[in-house]
Amino acid sequence: MTRFLIWRTRFLSVFEEGDIAFGASFGPFPSGGEGLFLRRKDGTVVRILAVEDPTPAGGTFNVRYFEITFFGGLGNFVYALRGCRPKIVKSGNVLFALPIKDSPVSGALFLYTPDGIKTVVANGDPAPLETNANLAFFQSLNATQPPVARFLRYTINDAGTIAFTSQLSTGPLALFQIKDGKIRELAAVANAAPAEDGIFPGDYPVLLQNPRGDIAFQSGLCCKRFPEGIFLSPAPGLVANGGFELPGDNGLPAGWQIVWHESGTGDAFRYESGGTDAMKGTSVLRLHVDAGGASTFVLSDEMPVLPTTSYVVNGWMRYSLRSEEDSVFFSVIQFDAAGNVVGFDEVRGVKGDNYWQWIPKRVLIRTSPAASSIRVRVGLVSTTESYLDVDDVR
Repeated sequence: MTRFLIWRTRFLSVFEEGDIAFGASFGPFPSGGEGLFLRRKDGTVVRILAVEDPTPAGGTFNVRYFEITFFGGLGNFVYALRGCRPKIVKSGNVLFALPIKDSPVSGALFLYTPDGIKTVVANGDPAPLETNANLAFFQSLNATQPPVARFLRYTINDAGTIAFTSQLSTGPLALFQIKDGKIRELAAVANAAPAEDGIFPGDYPVLLQNPRGDIAFQSGLCCKRFPEGIFLSPAPGLVANGGFELPGDNGLPAGWQIVWHESGTGDAFRYESGGTDAMKGTSVLRLHVDAGGASTFVLSDEMPVLPTTSYVVNGWMRYSLRSEEDSVFFSVIQFDAAGNVVGFDEVRGVKGDNYWQWIPKRVLIRTSPAASSIRVRVGLVSTTESYLDVDDVR
């Protein structure tokens, strides 16, 4: 085992269960280097990277864990590597940003996992289409100094959802979130703030994210009665294709491919009405039971969740049941990593509570300590021919 002496530690990030990520210079001085390390709660230390290590975005890591202030013309200032301390989560994964040497990419946001280091986003990557711009969060101040991160802040939750700020190639500063590899814009300079309180002028000094992916951020406001405020951006929907807009195989919506009948015959399909019969958008999931009575059920694909965490799954249904024996079902099933059922929650609809009008269904769940995923199940059981429409499940 190689032994090293850490002689200066910079920018610690401590997880509540005892893991620590930190940047450090290691000796002997002056022949040593700088790097990023992970100390696990059992006392073992893992070297995540060191200066001159290759990066997954090309070139080598230009490790500079210090903070400076550069003053330029007309009093403008830049914080170098401000907010670039590592972020560690329960899994031991570490999120960090560093400049890159000997590469067209000047810097990137990286994620360390036990499988290695991957690039989350790199300087120059395309921002979401609506911005019509590229990400520009690293900037070279001069030819002799490494690039610095400008106004870059970031956070990650235990589900792996990442939020970060970045300037755009067109100039404004924006706030983004990445979930399952998909990036979305949450706020940007000149975007209207809620309740007509003004527009966001830029900079988001406070950036927090909970386990569900809800984002709280602070921003100044221009140019109405309130100088600044704190805002909440809800997490992206938990349920994939819950609006049933994306078609899949066999006439079913993508992500909702499992259909079965416990009795009788019927069918289920994605019904595209152009919006006439949808609660939201243009399509719904329609379940049908044939004359003589039957039961039809549809099951979603698995969706990852955190253990011991509260979630609310919402959906909209419309139906008209004729018998006391008829029912509709809106259920959430929890599974562990091996595919075993570890939790089940359900709400029902019965005769008389709906006459083909859209009404909400809501299931509040608390996931099991063993839960790793959920599926949403909807069902129709009827003694006569009947229909059930489902929309906007999230």
